[in-house]
Amino acid sequence: MATRKRRPAAANAPSRAFFEELHAKGHQPMLEKASGTLRFDLVGGPQVEHWYLTIAHGNAVVSQRKSRADVVVTVDGRLLDRIVTGTANAMAAFLRGAMRVEGDFALLIAFQRLFGGPPETCATRTTDEADHSERTPR
Repeated sequence: MATRKRRPAAANAPSRAFFEELHAKGHQPMLEKASGTLRFDLVGGPQVEHWYLTIAHGNAVVSQRKSRADVVVTVDGRLLDRIVTGTANAMAAFLRGAMRVEGDFALLIAFQRLFGGPPETCATRTTDEADHSERTPR
């Protein structure tokens, strides 16, 4: 029976792209009222991958150092890939115990607004469709 190899933590392409883009943009208007440090520890590979963010009134600097942070998030790299692409929800992952958070939870709540939203589906209706739907009289 063949065993399935784990992919290395560094192969978390969506997560890596998310953090690199965050660093390249620098300023994040949605975080203008936030300041602090966050560290994401991505587990599930042969070694833990660290992403360290310093946010000062919307200005974000990203590195891969392992330093003390105001909030530390420990999460499987594959799950974080799904969170940053919008196919999984960070709050739901936390509530079901798939993501561990230590420290300033309010800072993480502010930061999670940068994660991708859910992808559009055929089941998603536009405002016009909702306005023209059948309504039951009251």
